[in-house]
Amino acid sequence: MWPICAARNAISATSTDVGPAAPARAAPAHGRAREEDEHTMPPACGPRGCLQSHMSELVALRSVPDFSGTSLGAPLDCIAADLPQLGTAVAVTRNGAAVMTQIGSYDAPCFSGEALRPSCPPAGVAACRPTCLRLCRPMVRTTLAVDQMPASRLPCSLQFFDAEGSALHKSFLMDYGDAFAFRDLQDSWRPAGTDAAEGDAPEDAALLHDACPNDNCARQIDCVFGDYGLKRRAALPGWGRNWAWQVQHKPIFDLLALASEVRMPLLVTVGNAGAVQLYRGPLESVRAAGALTVLGAQGVTVSIEHGEIEEAWVTRIFHEGQPLLILELYDWRYHCVAMITAPALPLPGLGTYWEQLLLSLPRC
Repeated sequence: MWPICAARNAISATSTDVGPAAPARAAPAHGRAREEDEHTMPPACGPRGCLQSHMSELVALRSVPDFSGTSLGAPLDCIAADLPQLGTAVAVTRNGAAVMTQIGSYDAPCFSGEALRPSCPPAGVAACRPTCLRLCRPMVRTTLAVDQMPASRLPCSLQFFDAEGSALHKSFLMDYGDAFAFRDLQDSWRPAGTDAAEGDAPEDAALLHDACPNDNCARQIDCVFGDYGLKRRAALPGWGRNWAWQVQHKPIFDLLALASEVRMPLLVTVGNAGAVQLYRGPLESVRAAGALTVLGAQGVTVSIEHGEIEEAWVTRIFHEGQPLLILELYDWRYHCVAMITAPALPLPGLGTYWEQLLLSLPRC
């Protein structure tokens, strides 16, 4: 089996969020040289990293020396429908502050605008929950079938990208060690002869609506698509203090630890402009690991860089006729990096406990 650590870090193997390291500069010999050196130095990057543009993740991936891949021409719905038949996979979805990694088989993916599908193993079966993936058709512009990359010890994979070449979702296929079997799989998806299929004009992303408190949980999650939740964040103050309020984000992970102690079934989502990965079930651990807070469950890891979290909001909505509180985390760009909620819990009961936990968070 491929090392889990290699697959878990694969989403960032070709990331270009941080530019290449600058070559070492020799120390100036005297004060005047030092002064001239300071005047010729490029402007320093800000505390949040360099804002200069870099090559996209898609371009960087194709630039890897041992890269071998095919741009698939089959419709996204066709490829997504085959995911449950691909066996065990390492599914990875990330944004600027959070990443969700899950090892297991896929559930049937759903698309923006559709209802949430429950993802639970059969009663009495202690099996890993299947990977739940929610995609936004207008945002997925390129699907690559990437062959094994021995230098980085990565298995065959399917990788989804947006129009700017940013990675939306990566699926590393653990059961496709045979290159010929993976080639047959690619042939079944009618790979495009050129990259022309990548440039097909998508549907207008304006169909991605703004949600209101009366919308169900699925519509709230869909607000991340298109702009990473920027419009949603801008709209929250207009909901009113009884429907959306900002809370201090530092106590949040202690709150989640309390929820894990009672094995409260939660819905945790990590998404970006075109894909949201969902986990529904109890958390088994909440721990700090350096700059990360790691939420763990069977086969699932959600890593959140808590230093990147700028804001946390609690929103009150109506889901299936019942009030529901959602915890939303935003980074310094005001991108929604994670949503955590607990739908379908009994009131009174665990649902009441979830409400009490969120209402206990100090307001800003």
